[in-house]
Amino acid sequence: MLKKFIAWFAVLCLGVTPLLAEPVRARHTGGRRQLPATVQRPLRLRNTCVAVCSIVNPTAHRPLGFARGSGFFVTPYHVLTCRHLLSVPSPTGLIPADRIIVEWVDGRQCDAVVVATEKYHDLALLQIDNCRWRGSPARLAETPLEIGDHIRIAGLFDPSGFWVAEGSVMALNVLDGFAMADSKVRSGFSGGPVFDREGKLQGLLSQRDDARNAIFVRADVLRNFLEVAGVLSLENEVKRFEVSPTPGEQATPKQSTGAKKKNTATAH
Repeated sequence: MLKKFIAWFAVLCLGVTPLLAEPVRARHTGGRRQLPATVQRPLRLRNTCVAVCSIVNPTAHRPLGFARGSGFFVTPYHVLTCRHLLSVPSPTGLIPADRIIVEWVDGRQCDAVVVATEKYHDLALLQIDNCRWRGSPARLAETPLEIGDHIRIAGLFDPSGFWVAEGSVMALNVLDGFAMADSKVRSGFSGGPVFDREGKLQGLLSQRDDARNAIFVRADVLRNFLEVAGVLSLENEVKRFEVSPTPGEQATPKQSTGAKKKNTATAH
């Protein structure tokens, strides 16, 4: 009862909900499992959603710099996040990070290296480096979102756990490859996964507007980016082996639905 009270209090006062979901039962319709229209599948985020920490080492001309956002595993070894999180703001401008750390909610940490980036959609793919732990990959959705669909965005955790902002899809192409939802996100949510009510990955949070509405990269764009980066097969399944891209190599993915601009994923 106490957990339920805390959850409802957060909904009413903060506009976001702590992850206190309980299991639900699916029903069978036409041979396919479907959830009731008013029910959503619980999110399992402990080994999927992580914090991404970028560090700039101090020098004689600048102090220690630090930036923190969110990310999530797309393979047991790869984390998808926002490109802008790889730099640290300073009075003289953005400084590329000297070190990137992936941190689980229970405090485990691993260094990460940049595998590929894509500037226009603000995407970055990281690979955990010399780490004994693995992540639980989020599952890409097979069907696209529609206007009015319910979504959940998982963001940066604090000592109480993950925070999830809920809302409905307002626009599917507010920018090329970006959708918008009325979920009220806060600082630190950048790079967080966007899930539908089935718990499938539908996007990555990139930014918010002046009203704090969420603007996120759609799943079809993420799928193309991951295929180009070499971690998804053409059948959109995670590859069982790692492919080391040639440094400096560029490739052009398939264009997303309604896209008007080509995007390039740059391997590092």
